[in-house]
Amino acid sequence: MSHYFRLVQVFSKKQWILIGLILLLQLTIAGYQIGTSESLLNNGKEITLELAPVDPRSMLQGDYVILRYEIAEVNELKNVHSGNKVFILAKEDQHGIYQREKILTSINPRDYQLAQDEVLIAGKYNGYNGIIIGIESYFVKEGTGLDLQRNAKYAKVKVSRTGNSILQSIE
Repeated sequence: MSHYFRLVQVFSKKQWILIGLILLLQLTIAGYQIGTSESLLNNGKEITLELAPVDPRSMLQGDYVILRYEIAEVNELKNVHSGNKVFILAKEDQHGIYQREKILTSINPRDYQLAQDEVLIAGKYNGYNGIIIGIESYFVKEGTGLDLQRNAKYAKVKVSRTGNSILQSIE
């Protein structure tokens, strides 16, 4: 019990308040991220995207599938620097797959008018061959990555009104 009292005496009241504020800030940030993801899962629009094949093995991480999306593969974008935020305007085709219509570079997604069969997908231009949308890795049960990679054609994705996306499954 005396060790506890020594620890309490080491910190002043101001230091305890600072520690408490730091913990509160960390919990607030974690809660916000969890809430944002849950909101996207509950309220986002489910879409299907076509995949492009990539090698599924990592010596350190085990089996996973690296996903490349057809809509995110682009040639060099003029007047767009590597790391710049972009939005892919995707439209549903006759088979229920969302295809890229165009890439938008300077919009506010909340103000952009979308048709019922359109979505915006936020990403970052990587500077040479595509757009990173943040859902390129999908970890799978050990021993299943290669088979899944060979057979996967589509990804089910939830997309929010502002372009944030969460990968739900691959088929």
